[in-house]
Amino acid sequence: MNTWINECPHCGYVASDLDGTVEISEEFLNDESYVTCEGHDFKSDLAKLFYRGYMILREENELLGEFYNVLHCAWVCDDADDELACEMRIIATDLISQLIEQDPENKENFIVMKADLMRRSGKFNEMIREYENVYFENDMLNDIITFQITKATENDDGCYTIEDVKGGKL
Repeated sequence: MNTWINECPHCGYVASDLDGTVEISEEFLNDESYVTCEGHDFKSDLAKLFYRGYMILREENELLGEFYNVLHCAWVCDDADDELACEMRIIATDLISQLIEQDPENKENFIVMKADLMRRSGKFNEMIREYENVYFENDMLNDIITFQITKATENDDGCYTIEDVKGGKL
């Protein structure tokens, strides 16, 4: 993941690609809020970069980029055993709810991702209520939702793969 985001050594701007035109002001990049990641004390420098990327894209109203940066921040927090992973997933859940409404082409995938975000952030009862009557034409998506509900019922916020959903049979 450390190749997914870059930081300019001169101004602190972060992006997946630093070759483009920077549209964020110098004042934004020097603001205490940006420098301190809005007061989040991340254990990992990589998490800080993804969070700053989220902040920049939030400022630019780039919802999809915001979502993926804060999601990647959560993943880095997981790797660093940082309790901020849960808070980053809550932010990502709010963002993906907006994406579900705005992107009908990817709506089903976002709905499935939201279930995982809710469960991984400990919102077990909310997740169960929201997903207990969700049904897709795609059997695999239904299997994923059923798996998520099962794990939420067990208050399990662990990390799982598609292989786990299929019981080790892909």
